[in-house]
Amino acid sequence: MYKQLDNQNIIYTRYSKDEYLTHLEKAFNSKEYINIAFENTEIRKTGGEDKIYGIQLAQNYYSSNYSDKGYLFLMIDLNDTINPKIYVRTWQPEKNSDGSTIGLENFTIK
Repeated sequence: MYKQLDNQNIIYTRYSKDEYLTHLEKAFNSKEYINIAFENTEIRKTGGEDKIYGIQLAQNYYSSNYSDKGYLFLMIDLNDTINPKIYVRTWQPEKNSDGSTIGLENFTIK
């Protein structure tokens, strides 16, 4: 699925669903509060009959011991709505130098 991304700035991490949920549970349990706000949300569907979507958004995250702002991209497969799959999740603390963020156009889906 990867097209052209600058490998210098990428860390690849793969989690199973259970591993991902365990990480989330630890994050939520270690904080008194978490406040997440989303802005500039854009949802796009890939071409073809597959139900694969790209979601780009700006995220503002505040918790009792950490905060950050950045850009989140998710590529989600909804072909099986009971068991959706997240193929890609990216986080960028800043936009690219040309003002763009990672999105569907950075991937080739076969």
